[in-house]
Amino acid sequence: MRKNNKNKRRIKANNVKSSAIKAAEKQPVSPSETDSSTFQNADVNSKRIFENPILCAQFLRDFSGLPQFQNVQPEDIETVSLRYHTFDEVELNSDTVVRIRQNPGTNELPIYIVPLIDHKSSVDHNVSMQLLTYMVCIWKDWEKEIKSKYGWNCHNKDFRYPFIFPLVYYEGKGAWTADLNLKSRVTDMGEALDKYIPDFAYRVIRVRDYTNQALLEQGDGMSLLMILNKVQEAADFRELHDIDPDKVDSILADTPQSAVDVIARITASLCRRLNVPEEESDTYISKIRSEKKMGYLFENMEKMDIQWERKQTAEARKELQDALEQLKASKAETDAAKAEADAAKAMKQQMTADYIELLQKFLPDRKSAIQHIMEKYTLEEADAEKLLELYWK
Repeated sequence: MRKNNKNKRRIKANNVKSSAIKAAEKQPVSPSETDSSTFQNADVNSKRIFENPILCAQFLRDFSGLPQFQNVQPEDIETVSLRYHTFDEVELNSDTVVRIRQNPGTNELPIYIVPLIDHKSSVDHNVSMQLLTYMVCIWKDWEKEIKSKYGWNCHNKDFRYPFIFPLVYYEGKGAWTADLNLKSRVTDMGEALDKYIPDFAYRVIRVRDYTNQALLEQGDGMSLLMILNKVQEAADFRELHDIDPDKVDSILADTPQSAVDVIARITASLCRRLNVPEEESDTYISKIRSEKKMGYLFENMEKMDIQWERKQTAEARKELQDALEQLKASKAETDAAKAEADAAKAMKQQMTADYIELLQKFLPDRKSAIQHIMEKYTLEEADAEKLLELYWK
């Protein structure tokens, strides 16, 4: 039964992703769409970008640095991320997995290059282990697919796994400081054992390594998205003031509608993050989707910069107010604790005074009283005498 369920899952995934371009065209866009956090927005938006075959092809051509991808086209790309969200009943937080066939139009056993694109908003020092998990899942699924379609067994001598190109798309402000290979995550046991450690390298595409001008020169939708992905602080807005709106519009005019829809989604997300009024945001998104006009957005960046500064100021004020409230509450707790301690001390002093008054009333002399005080309070004779002096009338 489990095997049948897995096969059904695989068939469903293939049906859903059999035509990636068609699927991308069907994605609706709603400017008022809301996400729960900035990091979730980033993750969701990156998947929308790279699961769009047009944008993914542009990204691989422009930034992968591999000659195998220099001429890749959207129709060459098959998105298969859906297969690895659950693998062998283990839930995975997989990013974008696509396949690019290297021998199209033949009846030969297919040869694929598999770019594995992982999105990061901050440095993750365990990303190589995460990528390894995805790679093993991809290869295990490949074993089953080839056996099912062609009857090949992975235990045969000539069986081969597809090449996987691990990429990290990094939007963070700081440098990527994690090691770029798996081996660094394994304890070093000396040179003699070094060859037994599995290893691979991955490539990091850091958005901030590219100037806005360099991205515009690429002249495609992916470059516009990378410019938008760089906007995280006030200084990023000021850099957008210098972008030529006509250049942006000319790029968008040549961009297929499915990619324009993704750009509209990312722009809507950016507007929400900047607290842009909904009516104004709707105007931007409408121009992008229906008119393929985006220069208007960059013309208004100075205005949005002011809105960003106001939002940052409001957030800073709120943080300060929260801190003051916490300080006030802490002081109140300290004052209450001090008052309670003072009350306890006063009560103890009164009880001591009452006790010595009873000793004075019923004992014949001070010496006997001192003896009782030493026993009750576990004091030395000198300390007992001092206490007696305070309350003996």
